[in-house]
Amino acid sequence: MPKFEPVCRDMMQAKFGQEFDLILCVFAYHHVPDSNKAELCRRLRQWSKPGASLIVLEICLHADLIAQYYEEVKTHLNHGQYAGICRKFLDWTMQQPVDGSDNSEWKVPKARLLSDFEAAKWRLRNEQSVWTPQGLPTDTGCFYFQFTTDGRR
Repeated sequence: MPKFEPVCRDMMQAKFGQEFDLILCVFAYHHVPDSNKAELCRRLRQWSKPGASLIVLEICLHADLIAQYYEEVKTHLNHGQYAGICRKFLDWTMQQPVDGSDNSEWKVPKARLLSDFEAAKWRLRNEQSVWTPQGLPTDTGCFYFQFTTDGRR
């Protein structure tokens, strides 16, 4: 059985003395300031072994669709013990600045994400829509991306 040892660090500050076969980047890319997103993609590539896989799960939105996206998410939170707190969190998220500044909590367009990872020499192997709210463009919503390296630096 392969050895699995999870590592959890601030991706913009981390230093590793090893390379990895698999890297997971789950709902993290959009939290990185715009000015550092490309650097994050390069760092992830730097930490990968030749032929490594990168799994990215991310919400891809244009800033003007945030409220519509989260209102749709809230309509699906009809029951369950965490529905109330989830609605409050989504309300808070929708109140954050969406001006595109480095201090705003906003999601990024899918084209930007793909461009940043491609520029860092990640190759897209698979892309799947996890959930796109009804009435929003097909490049909007939650997506699963699987990238790989080509075996070279």
